Amino acid sequence: GTEGAHAAGRCSHSNGYKVDLNSSDADLNNFITGLPKIGTRSDGAMMYAFHGGIIADERNISGVASHWDLSAACAP
Repeated sequence: GTEGAHAAGRCSHSNGYKVDLNSSDADLNNFITGLPKIGTRSDGAMMYAFHGGIIADERNISGVASHWDLSAACAP
């Protein structure tokens, strides 16, 4: 992961439902971009489906360190 626990809310990093993955590994990047695309988040991050969760591409979000944002399935 690239960041410690942060952000509030039930389905957040701080509650263990999200983790940030380092985007410096080409094999990981290729694996994620080969997953089904499920849309674009409001900040422009492409989202990919992964086992009931979502991986968002935060490699090119202004003001954010380059990483992947993995969200596990979470029922609010």
